[in-house]
Amino acid sequence: MIRDAEVFTRLYSEVAKDLYRLALYFLKNKEDAEDIVSETVLDAYRQIESLRDDSLFRNWIVKILTNKCRMKLKEYALSKEEVSDNVTELSDERTKREAYNAEFNSLELKEMLMELENEERFIICLSVFEGYKGDEIARILGLNPATVRSKKQRALAKLKVLIKE
Repeated sequence: MIRDAEVFTRLYSEVAKDLYRLALYFLKNKEDAEDIVSETVLDAYRQIESLRDDSLFRNWIVKILTNKCRMKLKEYALSKEEVSDNVTELSDERTKREAYNAEFNSLELKEMLMELENEERFIICLSVFEGYKGDEIARILGLNPATVRSKKQRALAKLKVLIKE
């Protein structure tokens, strides 16, 4: 069980960049992604007593982030606010993460990812960028594992078509 601020800080530092990147891919807006990550960290820290095993920290905090991203997307839909689709924000992040995963940081691929539905993009990001397995993604997103597999396959098929174009 995590009760120590130093332990929380260490565990958070291991996932901080991943959380931001996932929020950015999901929301397509730099400022909203930063806000969601900040809210996620605050909520996680407040609820840390509920986490019984620190080895589950990554999955636990990603689930919190996912729920917050979903709420933000509902907020977008309710307010009919135009979500920024400015890919240059993503390319700004490229220089910070270039060594992390260069083959996935091309502007073209990011544009293709933005063509996917929000949930499809999030499934691909969790799977490809973060290495989560289908069952883990299903738990994080609150979906059936078979649904995650089929959505992932559809998303990959869409990407394949886009790549060929």
